[in-house]
Amino acid sequence: MRLRYSEEEIIKTTKGDHNIYSGVDISENAADFIRNSCDGHVYHGDPDEAPELRMGNYFVKGEWRNHKGEPITRAVYGQKLQFYIEFDLEYAKEGHEFEFALYDDDRNDYYEDTVKNVDDFMKLVHPKTNESYKIEKVGKDGKNILKFSVPDLFGKLESIDNDKIYELYFRCTYKGETGTENVDLPARPVNYLRLGALVIDRFKMPGLNPQGTDIADDMTFGTGYKYNGPQIYPQEVLQKFKNQYQTFGFHYFTHRLFSNEDNSSLLESLNPIEIKQTSERDELYKIEIDNTRVATHKVDIATEINNRKKWQNKNRKAKYSKDEIYNTKLKWFVKVPYTDIEIISGEETTGRDVEEFSEHDFLGLIKRDDDYLFRIFKDRAESFFARGEMQDNLHQLIDKFKRNEGGVFESQIMTNQALSRKETDDYCQKVEDYIAEQLKINFSNLEKIEDVESYFEKIEKEKRIVSNVKGKRKKEFTKPTYSYGALYEAPVKGTDGLTIALNDIWATEVLLQELIFDGDNYTAKYEVILWDHFGLDLPDLQKIFNIIPLVKDVFVCWFILQHLRGFKPFLTKLKFEKKFSGNLQEGVAEREKMREGEREQKAKELNQKMRDDMLREPKF
Repeated sequence: MRLRYSEEEIIKTTKGDHNIYSGVDISENAADFIRNSCDGHVYHGDPDEAPELRMGNYFVKGEWRNHKGEPITRAVYGQKLQFYIEFDLEYAKEGHEFEFALYDDDRNDYYEDTVKNVDDFMKLVHPKTNESYKIEKVGKDGKNILKFSVPDLFGKLESIDNDKIYELYFRCTYKGETGTENVDLPARPVNYLRLGALVIDRFKMPGLNPQGTDIADDMTFGTGYKYNGPQIYPQEVLQKFKNQYQTFGFHYFTHRLFSNEDNSSLLESLNPIEIKQTSERDELYKIEIDNTRVATHKVDIATEINNRKKWQNKNRKAKYSKDEIYNTKLKWFVKVPYTDIEIISGEETTGRDVEEFSEHDFLGLIKRDDDYLFRIFKDRAESFFARGEMQDNLHQLIDKFKRNEGGVFESQIMTNQALSRKETDDYCQKVEDYIAEQLKINFSNLEKIEDVESYFEKIEKEKRIVSNVKGKRKKEFTKPTYSYGALYEAPVKGTDGLTIALNDIWATEVLLQELIFDGDNYTAKYEVILWDHFGLDLPDLQKIFNIIPLVKDVFVCWFILQHLRGFKPFLTKLKFEKKFSGNLQEGVAEREKMREGEREQKAKELNQKMRDDMLREPKF
């Protein structure tokens, strides 16, 4: 961005043409009038392409292209890339050599990327000889198409590029009759090739509420004294998190505030305050009235202030007060199937259960301290909500919660369990259909597919919608949900260990990592990241399982530990990769038609098998 400001006039004068070009928008604002005038005509219409920027006599242009020869500025790993160079044959000569080298641009400022004085050199290899490739001859009609490979391109990314995207250009040299020219191609940095994973979707953000305006309710914690500030996360902190998340996703260290690993940036300083020593006479201030002596004791102001700060810090992320918690109620009912007729209904004072466990000993004898609550939480949660390997996974989750460390929890066991669920398959099928449709429409303009800004909820015309800067969300997928499902599914799904660990996935990311082409056929590899919060909010005390004896104790203990004893919730993360095959001519409709054909074929085969089995059965 370039800003120009003047309190008086800005005058631009040129003897030749004056061109202004922007890849996005150009805005003009004035307190009074904007005047456009000339000796000829003022034309308004659709914009022309920016004129090619000449860098000297020899080189006319340079542009990146995909394997179909289409100009591009965005690509993902695996694509067969080409670089087109055109020479001015008035100065350059066919058959003469020119040198070239590939660089990653680090001198220009890309958000959250490191700006350096020297760009990173990328070694090129000739695709046929597998040797270093840096010299070529000017081709017929002054046109060249460079085809090459870059060894270990992906492996270098983490070490040389903070934003995880390469900005690639060629540095070219030609020695001719008018001298030696060194140019960077493409001529404009806006046309450098951005190479790296393509963000397909981001639904909400880990650690933030559905609107993206503050902390998520189930990530709050405290000792029952609600934070009274306007919001827990300052606006500037939120905006920086959103900008960084758009650029490189969630970073464990940089974003540790939002995983509750380190909340120090929000806390009051406990620096000691120097106290002036007072005399014994000042320490005991006497007032004698009617032979009555009143003494006031010395107060350590520094200790008092620090104690108050400690108390405030314990509740800096507190969402609920004790009164709110203890007065929570659950209204429940059972209806006649397929009707609105209630058979049974009732009201449970679930908040009173929390108060009982928090404020009173068990049977007046056993103290319900933290260890007691964790023992009940763990024993009953593992008994009712997990089986097999997922019991160990739940054990690890609760142990992390007990360590009160916040952060991010990942588990291959948990990931494998999610991958075995139909909900994951259904979600991934919709993701793959969307990617295929977008590649069919926008393969030569992958930047149109990229969707880096998270979608959040907002109210528009009294309706809750999900949108981002691109507008209302039009994708057929948001997130998979691993809930206990319908009543008949609950005994299986609700006890497999995934529901209590993840339940309703909070946020998602989908990134297209790789495209391998054979003509128009391709194999796409994409990465899915699923985020959830291992924590509770007040509505969790208002769910139907809180009326089930023993089961409700799990959530009562969990809620007390988080919101009345100050144990920190944390993020849970699942990450996995998937592959699928497609063709650039096939989108959603074509893929659905193929699946329908496969279903019909399977039905025919099953029907034929049943008929064959019947014919083989013995006859009476």
